Amino acid sequence: MKIDKVKHHNMSLQADDTSWAVTQDIQPFLDQAAAERKFAAEVSNPNKSYRKFGTIPDIVCIEIKNRFNVDIHDPATSNDPNEMARFKMIIKRDYPYLLSN
Repeated sequence: MKIDKVKHHNMSLQADDTSWAVTQDIQPFLDQAAAERKFAAEVSNPNKSYRKFGTIPDIVCIEIKNRFNVDIHDPATSNDPNEMARFKMIIKRDYPYLLSN
């Protein structure tokens, strides 16, 4: 089976009998995260109970699932404090440019 290229929004898939690749333009996510960091620095309030963590593209979530077996799209993960801490640690260590704070 060969898939030359299938596009869906800003993601694309290419595959053949031996390999596959998913790509995504993450520039909009990088721009959004930078704007959120700038905004947070200008109007930070330490008494807030909620702070946005980051802007994470789906392609990064897929990579984290494949490399570290942490599936952020699984509701069980988002309800597990240990898995969420692990996910956040991976983002902070490997993808700090996606953080909002």
